[in-house]
Amino acid sequence: MVEQRRGSVIGRMLVIAVGAAALTGCYGKQLVREPITIAETADDVQALREQQLQLSQNLRALEEQIAKQTDLLRQLKADNQSRSDDLESRFLSVDSKLQDLLSRRGSSSGGSSSAPSWSSTPPSIPAAFDTSRAGPGATGRDAAGTDPSRSMTVAPGDSPEAEAKRIYDQAYLDNSKSNYSLSVIGFREYLRRVPEGDLSDNAQYWIAEAFYAQRDFGQAVQEFMKVLQTYPKGDKVPGALLKIGYSHLQQGDKNAARRYLNQVIDEYPNSDESTLAKSKLRQLQ
Repeated sequence: MVEQRRGSVIGRMLVIAVGAAALTGCYGKQLVREPITIAETADDVQALREQQLQLSQNLRALEEQIAKQTDLLRQLKADNQSRSDDLESRFLSVDSKLQDLLSRRGSSSGGSSSAPSWSSTPPSIPAAFDTSRAGPGATGRDAAGTDPSRSMTVAPGDSPEAEAKRIYDQAYLDNSKSNYSLSVIGFREYLRRVPEGDLSDNAQYWIAEAFYAQRDFGQAVQEFMKVLQTYPKGDKVPGALLKIGYSHLQQGDKNAARRYLNQVIDEYPNSDESTLAKSKLRQLQ
């Protein structure tokens, strides 16, 4: 009886031993990892460095693409702004010409519609068109290549008012053809003859417009200011204020531009110029 129990215990112990040996043989390698060598560590570090370098290169390439896209968007915005300014300027110019046409129809012509001329020696060439100076109109010629110092004669029997009106009409025609040097000479001559006429504020306004069209914004501001100072009750004041704001904006002075644009809105809230001023102020925000 004792011998049977002893054999049973020994058998159980053998089973346990065999099971432990099998477990160690099958799974021991998976449960116990061999020590990491210096060479393996160096390889891992090198792999991480290569990955980091690749990520840095990808990031740099992405930043360059973003920078190019940003520059492109900035250029597109500038182009759109320039086109918007040009369209607004053309709209205002067309509106001013329409008002000018209505004013001319309302005023007495007093003469025929033949070509205007000056009865005496031609007026002196404005400094902006003197060939001895650089800048807009420095060639001394208009857009058609005509010498602005040309001499003209007046039809006999014309009254001073008729002469002045013909000079104005020719200057206006020159302006519409972008012959700005001739238009400035003609409008100045009209103002010399009729400083307080029905079209005097118009003449001064178109002188300023001629400089603005040639992007001489500093001179344009001075000429538009003359509209405000000399003809404060004239119908060209809103347009002059707006163009002064535009001119300051073109010169990079946004504070001055906002001041004049707000003045248009405050003093002439129902005008077309007020609508354009509001649109421009929104763009500046």
